[in-house]
Amino acid sequence: MMGKVIKRHKGQILDYYGDGFLAVFGLKSFDTHPMDAVKAGLDILDTLERFNQYLKNWINQKFQVRIGVNTGPAILGTVGLESMKKFSAFGDTVNTASRIEAANKALRTNFLISENRYNEVKGYFLLGRQRLVSLKGKRGKHKVWEVKGTRQIRI
Repeated sequence: MMGKVIKRHKGQILDYYGDGFLAVFGLKSFDTHPMDAVKAGLDILDTLERFNQYLKNWINQKFQVRIGVNTGPAILGTVGLESMKKFSAFGDTVNTASRIEAANKALRTNFLISENRYNEVKGYFLLGRQRLVSLKGKRGKHKVWEVKGTRQIRI
């Protein structure tokens, strides 16, 4: 289900890690990738909410998700041996996104974006207050914002 959501918003899943995955945006539509990634995150939350209603009826359980979004340069390319090649992304931008995703747990949130992403999408989405967090492997405090929904824009 989540793969379809990512694809619908012009993203691509590059890797799965246990119950999580790494998705990138901007490989085919660089101009809109900040908006695409945040829209995909909101769509993931909506899709999961509908799926959880189904699960509640059948097994009285639900899934939870945490989303972390960051923007910046990354190294993209094919890695691995001939029989195990895969396209992947590396670098501080990717690691920071992962750390932001993990910060959701302590903050009891589901969807956080970095300061760079905030500067690209502010005004288009309903955002919670800014929070300062420590991110594993990074110095100092980092600004993150919770994404709560899409802002209704009247024309």
